[in-house]
Amino acid sequence: MSLIKKTCKYYLKLHDTDVDDDSWRGGGYDGNFGDELVCFEEVWDDSDYCILHMNFPEDEKSADFQVLLEEKNKKIEENIKNYKGNFKGAILSEINFKNRNIDGIDLSYSTIKGDVVFTGATINADFSDSTINGDVFFNEAIINAGFNGSVITGNVFLNDATIESFVTFGGATIKGNVDLTNLTIEGELDFDFYGSAIIEGDVLFNGSKAEKYALLKGAIINGKKIGD
Repeated sequence: MSLIKKTCKYYLKLHDTDVDDDSWRGGGYDGNFGDELVCFEEVWDDSDYCILHMNFPEDEKSADFQVLLEEKNKKIEENIKNYKGNFKGAILSEINFKNRNIDGIDLSYSTIKGDVVFTGATINADFSDSTINGDVFFNEAIINAGFNGSVITGNVFLNDATIESFVTFGGATIKGNVDLTNLTIEGELDFDFYGSAIIEGDVLFNGSKAEKYALLKGAIINGKKIGD
């Protein structure tokens, strides 16, 4: 009987990015070879992928979907508890860390099928090059986050939030609205970091100084600017 464990077949060809090896470690992602990323986590059940990189069944009401959802959520909580915040390339149903303190979570290159909820949270996160098929809620949160190159199919809510250091959307596509109502910017809000963001909906500024300090001059806004 073989004692060699079967490892995840997750593979990602990066876009000519030279990244320090250590930045990819912590959640089982030990393999950064130049512009390639592999995962050395053990596979889940009899699949070819670890629990975080395994895709969901198409039928969201199926027992298999629910089991996989529970196992993914359990793995996320386990990793965060053990200070392993590396979730690069993960395939998740949704994220809900409402009113929690989450420091150093990396969801770059991930696919999230639903909403991302950090309402009232304190969060330091990287969502670069991710795909979020829902809304993003950072309302009333204290946030430092990067969404460079991401695609967000819903709305982005930063209303009543505080940007402590930075929030960047360079090269991102936001298909809904961006709500900056009563946003406090102690650091920087940048829509033109390594490429112009495309906002297909409206941008709301009511009660916020965001228009003055955000680098919207580089963003492509197909909707309206609504505010003071």
